[in-house]
Amino acid sequence: MPGRTPAEAVNNFLGPLQRVISCVTRAQLNVKGGYYPTTDEPHALVLGDGLPQKLPGETDLSLVLKQFYYVIRVEDPDRTPGRSAPPNITTTCAIPTIG
Repeated sequence: MPGRTPAEAVNNFLGPLQRVISCVTRAQLNVKGGYYPTTDEPHALVLGDGLPQKLPGETDLSLVLKQFYYVIRVEDPDRTPGRSAPPNITTTCAIPTIG
C-alpha cells in the first residue's frame, strides 16, 4: 500500500489492519518507532499499549499483537533512472498472542 510520503504509506498500511482489529477489540494500533525509511531497525506496531487487550463476551481471553515493519523505497525500473518508487511497507514478523 504505497503512499506519496512515508507517513501516508504507514497510514495506508494501518487503516485496513485497524478495521480488522476493530471486529474484536476497541484498542487502537500504535506505531512505536516512526513513519520514515530505515535500514537498520524495523518499526514496531502494537495493539493498545502492548499489554493484553480483553476480548469481548463472557470470556477471559485477551489479545496481544506486535508486528514489525520497514518503510521502504525501491528503485522502479519503469521510472526515470535514479528515481525511486513511492514509499511502501514491508513486514518482517507478526506476533499475535491469544491467552
